[in-house]
Amino acid sequence: MSKIAINHQQEGLAIANIDGAIKRISELKYIVKSQNDNGEYDVCSTN
Repeated sequence: MSKIAINHQQEGLAIANIDGAIKRISELKYIVKSQNDNGEYDVCSTN
């Protein structure tokens, strides 16, 4: 099996495309599921 090098932005976009991985709860706040399925985290958007 070969490995493909991707950057953090590409990895984040791939995770975001997983169904239910990210839920928007307000204009700037999201709930993000842990990648290893052991919880959820509140994340605030910044510019």
